[in-house]
Amino acid sequence: MATFQKPENALKRAEELIDVGKQQDALDTLHAAIQHRKFRNLWTTTIEQIMVRHLQLCVELKKMRTAREGLYQYRTMCQAANIGSLETVVQKFRKAAEEKVSEAKKVKDTQMSDMGDLDEMEAPQTILLKAIQAQDTRQQSQDRDVHMHFRFLWDTYKVVLDVLKSNVRLEEVYHETARHAFEFCR
Repeated sequence: MATFQKPENALKRAEELIDVGKQQDALDTLHAAIQHRKFRNLWTTTIEQIMVRHLQLCVELKKMRTAREGLYQYRTMCQAANIGSLETVVQKFRKAAEEKVSEAKKVKDTQMSDMGDLDEMEAPQTILLKAIQAQDTRQQSQDRDVHMHFRFLWDTYKVVLDVLKSNVRLEEVYHETARHAFEFCR
């Protein structure tokens, strides 16, 4: 992985990779920039932009471990310099994960409504055969996809609560996230 002299260069390179469709490479570039020893204790607005983009890619690619490592590093970076930035980044991360879940639920609901119409046209024997077959059906794969999004959201809540638990100045965001997690459990 290439090292960058400035964090702006890493962000620019990641955006170029995203434009080409290489999200994983962009995520690796941003993660390397966050973990780089030169930028480790340096908080700037560019680092905040890198972190926001990093977490957006983690949500898209469902990479919780990478998101967790990045959030811990970012907490260390901005603990003394700008704690409000950590609040902003955490809220954007949580919101992105929640939007991804609602998006997945909408897709599943629309596909399920389409499936209901198709089932009416099929013969009863065909429906019975599909129910008996052991192979993975479309509905099962859709359920698995939605389940993965739910799991990612739950892990997001856990990580955010863990990152914020020891900071008194971010107590409001901690409680807000805890309320979201309680609502999620209902």
